[in-house]
Amino acid sequence: MKNNEKRREIISYIIFGILTTVIYMATYAVFQSNFEKTLIPTIIAWVISVVFAFFVNKIIVFKSKSFDLKTLKKESIQFIGARLASLLFQAAWMFILVDTLRQHEWVDDLGRQLFEGNFLNFVFINDFGKNIWSLGGNFFVMVINYIFSKWFIFKKEGESLK
Repeated sequence: MKNNEKRREIISYIIFGILTTVIYMATYAVFQSNFEKTLIPTIIAWVISVVFAFFVNKIIVFKSKSFDLKTLKKESIQFIGARLASLLFQAAWMFILVDTLRQHEWVDDLGRQLFEGNFLNFVFINDFGKNIWSLGGNFFVMVINYIFSKWFIFKKEGESLK
C-alpha cells in the first residue's frame, strides 16, 4: 500500500470514527436520561453506531469492493463480532467506572466548582461526567476497532500486517 493510500485510509478512519463516536454519543445522551443505569442506552447507541460504521468502513475507509453475498456475510459477521467484543469492553468500562465506582460524580462536582455562576455550569447538570467516561471508553474502542477492521475484517489479499 502506497503512503498516500495509507494516509487517506487513516485520515478517513479517524474522520468517520469521530463521526461514529458523535452518533454514538448523541444517541447515548438522548437515551441515558431515560434510564437509571447505563446498560440499555449503551446498547442502543452501540447498535445505531455499528450499522453506520460498517457501511462507511466497508465502502469509504477500507474500499472493500466486493458485494457478493458470501463476502458481505463474512465481513458483516466478523465486523459485528469485533464490535460485540468492543461493546462488552464499553459496557464493562461504564459499569465499573460509572455504575459501580461512581467516577462520574467527581467530574460533575469538579465542573460545578470550576464553573459555578459561569455559563458553562449548565453542562455539569445533565450527566456530563457519565458522558466524559463514555467518551473515554470510546477512544479505546476506536483503536481496537481499527485493528480488527484493518488487519482481519477488510484485509486485502496479499496485504501483510504492517
